[in-house]
Amino acid sequence: MKIYHIIFIALVLSFGCKGGSGSESAHTDTEEAIEYPIYLNLENITQMEGETLLSTVVSEITYIPLETNNNSLIRKVDRVAEWKNNFLVSDFFNLYLFDKTGKYLRRVSQSGNGPADFRYVNGIIPDSVTDALYLFTSYKFIKFDENVKFIESHSFEGYHSRILSTPDKNFLLYVPNQTRIFGDTTIVNSLIEIDTLGNVVREYRNNSPRYMDVNKVDITTGMIPFYIYNNQVHFQEFGNDTLFRIQDNTFMPYMILDLGKMKMDYSPEFPSNNMDDVNKVMERLKTKLMIVTAFESDHLFYLVLSWGMDKRVYATYNKKSKKVTFLDTNKLTNDIDGGVSFFPNQIEPTGEMIMYKSAEEFKEEVLSKDYNQQKAKYGERFEKVYQFANSLQEDDNPILIIAK
Repeated sequence: MKIYHIIFIALVLSFGCKGGSGSESAHTDTEEAIEYPIYLNLENITQMEGETLLSTVVSEITYIPLETNNNSLIRKVDRVAEWKNNFLVSDFFNLYLFDKTGKYLRRVSQSGNGPADFRYVNGIIPDSVTDALYLFTSYKFIKFDENVKFIESHSFEGYHSRILSTPDKNFLLYVPNQTRIFGDTTIVNSLIEIDTLGNVVREYRNNSPRYMDVNKVDITTGMIPFYIYNNQVHFQEFGNDTLFRIQDNTFMPYMILDLGKMKMDYSPEFPSNNMDDVNKVMERLKTKLMIVTAFESDHLFYLVLSWGMDKRVYATYNKKSKKVTFLDTNKLTNDIDGGVSFFPNQIEPTGEMIMYKSAEEFKEEVLSKDYNQQKAKYGERFEKVYQFANSLQEDDNPILIIAK
């Protein structure tokens, strides 16, 4: 199994240099001068259109084709985790283990109702100390040892859609911010922390629950900014403007993401059940923006938004220049090898960024470029990625793209 590894070397990089670990440079030395919460005015984001070069934040990019065989047929990658120098790859319904080159090793457990079985994969949490593996599914999590042998499973109460491992090795579950009817005073939580036996350690109360009129339609989703950066959990409640970080078990305002008049109406009112009226409301919602998710590295804050419910758009916030850029190509321009454009699906605590792309999309994007122009600009770097793309079959498993 071949992996394609491109290293970009430049004479001058204003802030792209790396530390000894290969991840992004140490936390910005201006951290103490930053006033929190950081305020981002995103109301006119479409007028901030521009380009962000990949070489300004990473120095190398690696393409890893996941082996395709009858035991590992993956249509779309849902999430990835690095474990024991291997990759755990989930398509939501299955979990597979591949080595660092993309060679298929095995399937992890199976779908079912037994103690070691799952119906879907809602979270993958490797333990870097013991090499144990925790797989989260519907109302329970399963523990495997370093050889993927089942150890135990534990149930817990409450619906969750996202999971993180806390700095003290507990698990933090995101409880979606469901809308309540006016007058409902029931206490609800935003986050629930449990230990490795499923016991509740701490509950984080939702201090700004959403309410609606019974005659309105509610829009909600399990996708929200929920990530770890600088060893702290960052979190934004769906429908709210404030991104918090958890410090000393307290929500501390970290960033205000202000969409102004462009903000999605999460409880739209429909004049009637007439389809013409419904369609008019839906068309109006397509002109509104909602925040889907976000990630963060030492230099950039990565923001994914959506026009209406289905058209994704991408933006970055440069911490040094304090500039928001609405990416005109919806990705960072790949000026390392001239291959596929890049925007992370996830950022690891080490700073390593991971993107997944279908073989069909990868091949189409690379082969659609002007070969002579790209070859003249990037030389053998583009030639390697071009030959790699040309070798792919459209129904091959997705490609993992690692940038660091």
